[in-house]
Amino acid sequence: PPDLPGESERAKLRALADAWIPAAGDRPSASAAGAADAQLDRVLAARPDLAAAIRAALAALGLPDEPATALLRFAVAAAYY
Repeated sequence: PPDLPGESERAKLRALADAWIPAAGDRPSASAAGAADAQLDRVLAARPDLAAAIRAALAALGLPDEPATALLRFAVAAAYY
């Protein structure tokens, strides 16, 4: 199994994810849909090769750089939809 993100990394991802996919109408926000929690775990079970890069992107201080942001957006979208 992949080395899954810890709680502090997931908290950072929840905040980023909700900025990218906010709640709208009857659609839940990304964090409410589990995009940084159970659904992310499902993505990483299917793509364990992404786990280390996701953790590294979330460990960086401040906002991640553009390649890391693209990876995180990909993971959030995959987890949400």
